[in-house]
Amino acid sequence: SSDFVHSNELSNEPSTEPSHEPSNEPSYDPSKVVQFRSRLYMDICLGVGVDKLLAVNCTDTKGASFWLIRENGSIKNTKIGACLTRKLNIERCSVIFDKKQVFVFNRFHLTLISAKKYEAIYLEAGEVKKSFLKDGVVNLGHKWSVE
Repeated sequence: SSDFVHSNELSNEPSTEPSHEPSNEPSYDPSKVVQFRSRLYMDICLGVGVDKLLAVNCTDTKGASFWLIRENGSIKNTKIGACLTRKLNIERCSVIFDKKQVFVFNRFHLTLISAKKYEAIYLEAGEVKKSFLKDGVVNLGHKWSVE
């Protein structure tokens, strides 16, 4: 064993050798039901009413705050079986790729972004709203944790 690191061990090239270290990255599970919990109001989650997005208590037992992230990027509410739209409405889920129903969870900023208009969904004074992230500034009200 050597106390020196060889230059080929410092390479930025990806290794072809399998890693024996477990990854800290969660694997994507399309059947996993999640909650989007506000990072500002820790007891508030993204939920649904009759046809629109609401801020609901995360301990909701009726399912209003439980979502399924589908393979096509849409987010389906498990209570009513409908999908979130970029206008923050809830409507029947499209069976094909529909850009107005596609969202991305940005793990760097912890934001939920519409793929159609690049607007972030956020909470302000207990209301669900959307806006562009001006100058990349993300306040705590824009952030979500996925649980």
